[in-house]
Amino acid sequence: MSKLSVHLSPGRTDGFGAFLQKCAEAGSPIGVVYTVNQNIKPDLIKYSPSTKWIYRRQTDEFNRTPNGFFEGDPIDSCRRWFLAFDRADHNRTLLQNWALNPADWFDPLNEVVPDIPSKMQWLNAWTLCALEIAAAHGFKLAIGSTPTGTPPAAMWPYFYPALQLGQRHSAILNLHAYWEQIDRDNA
Repeated sequence: MSKLSVHLSPGRTDGFGAFLQKCAEAGSPIGVVYTVNQNIKPDLIKYSPSTKWIYRRQTDEFNRTPNGFFEGDPIDSCRRWFLAFDRADHNRTLLQNWALNPADWFDPLNEVVPDIPSKMQWLNAWTLCALEIAAAHGFKLAIGSTPTGTPPAAMWPYFYPALQLGQRHSAILNLHAYWEQIDRDNA
């Protein structure tokens, strides 16, 4: 299994199946594919059945995070995020959209930056609620979804309860890694 993971943004996927097949035939199938708004299950079944899939829905209403993230009540924010209707998507909730995309894991957020204890505690409470909602509907989550270098190491203990519950609900920790402007010889 390749350590390579692939991120597909919305748009054309011409040649994606051939890419998956080429990797699988070379003995190094892609380990994980992360998609935004794309159902790739048919390609995975046909070309790379061992590849795992993380799905995220993003529209104008379901953008990266709920409006006012890190403000107010995290439980209320989480419930509204999961149960709100996206007018751009045939009036479906996030959960209803996920049901149309049979991924291995679902990512409800994108690139949150909990850089101080109060934000990490807020994210922890939000994530605990999200894990319970997802599990009640039969979904496993990719939690965290933080960009490279965040959160600072000192913030992780505030997220331990979410990590522990995530483990019980077969969630995975989703950390983004970018290599732009990094000297790979020293990485």
